[in-house]
Amino acid sequence: MEIAATRRLNLLALCADKKKYPSDKAFAETIGVQPSYFSQVRSGSKLLGDGLSRKIELALGLTKGTLDLPVAASPQLAGADKHVAAGIALQKLPAAVRDHIADLILELATQHGAKSATVSA
Repeated sequence: MEIAATRRLNLLALCADKKKYPSDKAFAETIGVQPSYFSQVRSGSKLLGDGLSRKIELALGLTKGTLDLPVAASPQLAGADKHVAAGIALQKLPAAVRDHIADLILELATQHGAKSATVSA
């Protein structure tokens, strides 16, 4: 995975903590950037470069280089929302693989007593 994609996944996992950051605006203020700029970085229309990565790490009290590590490899990101990171990673997989994973999730949910939800097209 490219460093920019890794950083973005980590950023999304960090800002998903709605207890700490109830809105994108709150997260943007915490890291010291304009909400509109943060929105562009969050959406992927602007790359998360070295400078902003280090600024975010400093603002959040993270070790330098934390955003460059895969989520699972960073103890500082261990509490971040892994579901967000997984969802983004899932989007990058081929459609057939995504469909297979969706089938597996539905099967597991059924085995564990979750009611199946259907979506109409």
